[in-house]
Amino acid sequence: MKLPLDGERGASAQRPGDLLGNVQTIAALLAGILLFAVPLYLWRRPRSAVSQTRPDTALLEAVRDGGAAVAAAPETVRPLPVKLADARVLECHDRGSRKTSPDQCDHVLSFEKALGDAIEAAHDCVPADAGAGSIQYLADLSFGRRRHPVTLALPRDGRSFQNAKLVKECAAGVRARISTFPVTNLQHAHARYKISVVATYGPQSSP
Repeated sequence: MKLPLDGERGASAQRPGDLLGNVQTIAALLAGILLFAVPLYLWRRPRSAVSQTRPDTALLEAVRDGGAAVAAAPETVRPLPVKLADARVLECHDRGSRKTSPDQCDHVLSFEKALGDAIEAAHDCVPADAGAGSIQYLADLSFGRRRHPVTLALPRDGRSFQNAKLVKECAAGVRARISTFPVTNLQHAHARYKISVVATYGPQSSP
């Protein structure tokens, strides 16, 4: 009877199931290595010249488009500068039949300044393409009217602008600022005043 050698004994002792298990283990190790190595390679691989220059190209296109948008934007029409004449008291009245000549009327200085400030603040109602011109603002200041002590008019014969929309916007802008001016504590000698301020719009009005 022939005895098996040590190598033959080990080979004959190894089962087919053990071989299959070893193959599966090796395959699992290889799969793990691939799962780790492939993403690392893709992440660290050098980028092509095309992909590197793409952000610069996009930046240039954005700058070009932005420049085109600025060039296509409509030009803003700037308002004309305004110069105010000194305020004039055209009328002053008291209760009764007594009349006071304009040269005897006192000035309500705080209100006159507020009226001038309102006109200057609303000067953008006259755009540059309207041309030079003037508007008379006539304020009716009454200390006897509690509800509407200040009213404003723009007489037709006191202005050179005939554009109804322009005149309406100027009247609304000044009226909104002066109609709420507090008059209760103003120093005055008469019950009612009509105060005129002429505003001249145009390049000639700048200092």
